[in-house]
Amino acid sequence: MRRKSFTLTLVFPTLLIILLILYPQQSLQAAREGFALFTGSVLPSLLPFFAAASLFVALGGAHWVGRILEPVMRHVFHCPGIAGYVLVMSFLSGYPMGARLTADLYAQGQITKADARRMTILCSTSGPVFITGAVGAGMLGNSRAGLLILLAHYAAVLITGFLWRGGKLSQPPARVSIPQPLPFGESLGKAVKSAVESIFTICGFVVLFAVIIAQLTQTGVIALLAQGLSPVLQLLQLPPDLAQAMLGGMVEMTTGCRLAAETTAPLVSKCAVIAAAISFGGFSIHAQTFAFTAKCGMRPWHYFIAKCMHALFAFCFTVILGRFLIRPDAAAAYVDYTGAYFMPIPTFVNTLHIALLYCGFAAVLLIIMLVLDYMDYRARKKGKS
Repeated sequence: MRRKSFTLTLVFPTLLIILLILYPQQSLQAAREGFALFTGSVLPSLLPFFAAASLFVALGGAHWVGRILEPVMRHVFHCPGIAGYVLVMSFLSGYPMGARLTADLYAQGQITKADARRMTILCSTSGPVFITGAVGAGMLGNSRAGLLILLAHYAAVLITGFLWRGGKLSQPPARVSIPQPLPFGESLGKAVKSAVESIFTICGFVVLFAVIIAQLTQTGVIALLAQGLSPVLQLLQLPPDLAQAMLGGMVEMTTGCRLAAETTAPLVSKCAVIAAAISFGGFSIHAQTFAFTAKCGMRPWHYFIAKCMHALFAFCFTVILGRFLIRPDAAAAYVDYTGAYFMPIPTFVNTLHIALLYCGFAAVLLIIMLVLDYMDYRARKKGKS
């Protein structure tokens, strides 16, 4: 069994080396584009968040947030209260912040392996800056579409985390002593060092998967798979030209979003495919997640299935809400605020009622989860009696 696994493991790097030799120019260009993407958007957006989050944890701020969110996290998601802080940071800064903070908390002995597995699935989201700015206003040219994708993405991960919460409430690790916070200067130095190490790990994955996508495109693999996927899209009443975007998104979500935005499909269909691609994350995000959580006991297939569920829920939520919130003939945008620090006043007024609808939808989801949790609690209590 080990020899077979070892042989299969060798296939991927061997093929990668062969393709690098056969297509050196295309691989070099893809690597340059991947590095430009990293330095232009990933590095300036994630590095400050990584450093600030590490400093916040080191100084004990995570426990303060955890105490506030303790009831919701424990009873709804069967996670410790500190998972609330990780979830908030994942919502704010995006992939792979949740995985990185989960790994840090496990390494410090503040959560168990079971907690880490639940938190890896729950705290796995993209950030609002990427979805509303880069995708909504930038790629789609429609700020309302970006808000629609954002809501569907976050609502879907809450449902997924609820379904993967397990049958027992999270218990704190036995005999865990939380270390006293270090002096501010020392904590800051360690936080910056840790953030730099993490961000350059992400850089390697971004460049590597940019090269892989280029090689798959050059060899015609993506085009061949797209032809096989077209009948499935027809059953879902989606345009066939979205097939390549879906396949690209499975490998690297940013590429999938760009390909979907460039198609001639209706706006709601584009949003649904993009929401699914962002929620799945792509194998690039999966690799980054496991690079951080390798010691937490998370099984790859469990994470893969959970992300497929996340993508499916996001797709369905986008289709359902998009029918009401986006006109079928909607083209481009109210206001393009890419790069702006604040949303312009006309755009804010125009989307205020949409934001209220989103809040109402999120409240309904929370009520449903609380009702299901109460029913589960009553069933467990009845079984013990």
